[in-house]
Amino acid sequence: MEISINKFKNLGLSKIILKNYTFDSLTNKIMDKKTIKDVEYFIKYISTNYKKNNNKIETNVELYNLKNIRLFLTAYLVYVFPEISSDLSINNDKKDELYSESEKIIDIIEKNLNNNHLNINELYNCIYKYIILMKNWLKKENEPLINKLTEQYWELDYSIQNLKNENNENESIDECRNLQKDILENIKKIGGEDYFNNFVPIFIDEEFYELISNNMKNIFWDKFKEDLDKEPPCFKLLGELLKDVRLMIVSLVPNRIDIHQEIWDTINIDLINQMIEHEAMDIIYMKKLILYIVNKIKIMGSISEEKEINEWEKNIEESFEKGFKLSDFFPLYFKNVFEKLENIHNEIQKIKNKIN
Repeated sequence: MEISINKFKNLGLSKIILKNYTFDSLTNKIMDKKTIKDVEYFIKYISTNYKKNNNKIETNVELYNLKNIRLFLTAYLVYVFPEISSDLSINNDKKDELYSESEKIIDIIEKNLNNNHLNINELYNCIYKYIILMKNWLKKENEPLINKLTEQYWELDYSIQNLKNENNENESIDECRNLQKDILENIKKIGGEDYFNNFVPIFIDEEFYELISNNMKNIFWDKFKEDLDKEPPCFKLLGELLKDVRLMIVSLVPNRIDIHQEIWDTINIDLINQMIEHEAMDIIYMKKLILYIVNKIKIMGSISEEKEINEWEKNIEESFEKGFKLSDFFPLYFKNVFEKLENIHNEIQKIKNKIN
């Protein structure tokens, strides 16, 4: 305890000393490796003891990771230089609140460090509150950028579909995919992963849907069949097919963010690609996924199609019980999936046209 507290006390961040800093010197101070390490010891001590004292309270926020330590240290900059709010792109109506919270956290820390007995709960709660506050504000200010990056991601996906249809060289497609990876990395860095996952379908327009649909009509089913006949079977096309199935399903319900997230989580392309890469395809997992897609088609389709889909579902169950040849089952299954999704899409368009 004494080591971590004394290290923090000796950092030179007390209210009296703070007055002597210039903007540049304080910035250098809070970015210094030793400062960050000593702050890590202090916050880790607070966090560990808080969890011991409140064993029924759980939080998924690790206060003493590097990102959160840096967010915590911004409080000192905001406190000494309130104008920093402008540099952080905080709206005018939030600047006073930001300064008020930075002042509060520094007062609480100063009070505790000057006492012989630390109020662990008070310290933890004030640090936690400030970090969450900064995260929310920064996330809000980054939303336009996240929105733009997300659009760029799906514009690249659109380009990939075009390149496939035009039989362009794989190098062009690979370049687009590499750009997509870079965009996703940038989205993650600025805390936009949830935003991206939830709002993906917003950018799928009518033209994009038609492009995917036409691509499925022209896909090399013979190549898929040939790959599955290999020993061991090659599932390389499976990830691409499921990716397009996922996009087609979410495009049918563009305003249901809850359903989007469920579909994105269930049809987990990363997991499937890992199985393919390591030649560890789990047939039980695939059965659940196959029936999940059938169920989504049943829910979104018309009542008149329900009997036919139930029969299809029953045949799939029987196929898994009796066993089947991969190259016979999968191409036929996906052809049925794309055909039924396209039918649902066409029915929705008819309804929209009648309304308009």
